[in-house]
Amino acid sequence: MQTGRRLMNRFSPNPNLSHLIHWTESEEDAFRKAREQDRPVMLFLAAFWCRYCQRMDEGAFSDRENMALLNAYFVSLRVENAKRPDIDARYNLNGWPTIAFLTPNGKLLAAANYLPSDEFKEFLLNVYMEYEQRKDELRLSDGIETVAMPAIQRAERALPSISSLRQIANSILALADPMNGGYGNGQKFIHAEANEFLLACYEATKDSRCLDHARLTLERMRAGPVYDQKEDGYFRTTTGADWTQPHREKLLAEQAGLLGNCLRLFRITQRPEYARMAEEIIGYLDTKLFDASKPAFFGCEDFLRRDEDTRTDEFFTIIDDCVYTDANAQAIVAYLEAGAILNRPDHKTRALNVLDFLWRRNRSEHSGMFHYSDDASHARGLLSDQARMARELEIAAQIQRALLPPKPSHPDFEFAGRMLPADEVGGDFYDVLSEPQNHALWISIGDVSGHGVGAGLVMLMAQAAIASHFLSDPATEPTRVLREVNSLLCENIANRLRDSKYVTAQLLTYTGSGRFVCVGAHEWPVVYRAKTKRCEVIEAPGPWLGIVADLPEIPVTVLTIEPGDVLCLYSDGVTEAQNDASEQFDVPRMAAAIERALGEGKALDAVTRAVFDEVESFSGRHDDDWTMLLVKRS
Repeated sequence: MQTGRRLMNRFSPNPNLSHLIHWTESEEDAFRKAREQDRPVMLFLAAFWCRYCQRMDEGAFSDRENMALLNAYFVSLRVENAKRPDIDARYNLNGWPTIAFLTPNGKLLAAANYLPSDEFKEFLLNVYMEYEQRKDELRLSDGIETVAMPAIQRAERALPSISSLRQIANSILALADPMNGGYGNGQKFIHAEANEFLLACYEATKDSRCLDHARLTLERMRAGPVYDQKEDGYFRTTTGADWTQPHREKLLAEQAGLLGNCLRLFRITQRPEYARMAEEIIGYLDTKLFDASKPAFFGCEDFLRRDEDTRTDEFFTIIDDCVYTDANAQAIVAYLEAGAILNRPDHKTRALNVLDFLWRRNRSEHSGMFHYSDDASHARGLLSDQARMARELEIAAQIQRALLPPKPSHPDFEFAGRMLPADEVGGDFYDVLSEPQNHALWISIGDVSGHGVGAGLVMLMAQAAIASHFLSDPATEPTRVLREVNSLLCENIANRLRDSKYVTAQLLTYTGSGRFVCVGAHEWPVVYRAKTKRCEVIEAPGPWLGIVADLPEIPVTVLTIEPGDVLCLYSDGVTEAQNDASEQFDVPRMAAAIERALGEGKALDAVTRAVFDEVESFSGRHDDDWTMLLVKRS
């Protein structure tokens, strides 16, 4: 092993000698050595939290004769499922541990799961003897060329039909346990993705069976031992069908999935117990799996008995301190949803910080996302991680959707907003921050240059910074807010993201009697005047953000909207949409569309939809985000 390099293999925390086996640290090295030395490969597939994997370390892999056999006649490769899901998916035999013996070219010779020391020794001898006797036959079979499969034609992407959703839901419900919740009548696992599908199906079809079973599952889990009453969070699985006899390990991905379930249930039902359940999961994640120094979430927490012989309930825990891209991305989306649904900007801020870490630490500019990181980043170029790069763009789209404000309320105004992200995600945002009891109201809208996750990160920074000022003091001068947001963006874009993006953003603060103070540079506001039934463009100049740290004097524009007037804020994706003749939809066309829709007596939400329909008809393309926010004075 190279001096100063952290050994990637991790062994049982209990006393064992398995580190004395000559483990190879990478599959490339393992199969190269196997070919050079003409030995079979012993692949040990483990999970960090797997007690039987730990027992293999303490038993079979600590047996001196087994160690001698492995070091003399095999090339030993140890792989954790979370670190290399591609290898796990290929060779896993019904769970962990999986012990697979392979030829130097990767063909399977034999496989088993957990084995005590003596049985493992016998298995080693049998595999070795078979390999020695069949070497020539195995080499010949390795050299046989296989017939290439025809290329798979890529199907057109289409939304599932309602009938398809019902068919899948019926298949899931056929496995549902109507007494205890969950799925199946034996050992219970957390199936957050099944719950999520049922909830989505309910929203699409209003099939009450889907909602009822998702609710039953979450409520039975919360009431049973699968939920940790002492420290919150949910254990991975239970032996009992009634969520009893838990296997004591808690995985980040499963906590994030359940958090999403609770949030969706709360949004659908508005029952406070689901919001409380969501906050309990967040409390566990923040306390046990979140590392503020990175910042990012660790992979899991495993519980081990201090004395297995007496089977006491006294445990100690170990943490998988790897940062997995996929599980952290799932947590990011859940925290963004929590910020929006629970009106908790601190959850949005945490999501922003973790996404920033992933973007800086777990990404290669040329090869996409690394699968995980510890002291360094690992597992680059896997097919799953190239798919992860595409998933990151989907995450950015979810960021935009999650950050849209919930239906705001204010005694003086009515609101309607609509955002349609482009196929390649950009950085549009808008927000409405309101404290109706003291009539405080801030409205912000902005656009980040460029597209993709980088733009989504900067958008999050800007929106979170504005929201934090409002929460601290809604009376803060808007010019001060703009300067401090600009300073934060300059620092983070240059030093943390190492990018050159900029932001066009406007902040409007309400001073009463229909008056707004407007600062910042964005598309000039348009006001539909109820008296004339015509739109008026309000000139509102200002500086761009994120370019220079010290802003010059910031222009201030005051605009007033009378009762019945409608303020329109929008992004350039709407007015700059082009048709085949390279003509832009432009502000006059947008104003005319607003005038027509309001003249027909349409509600505000229907007005935004009518304008977007006209943009779609005019352009036929969707190359940039389309964003519009309408504010009508009562």
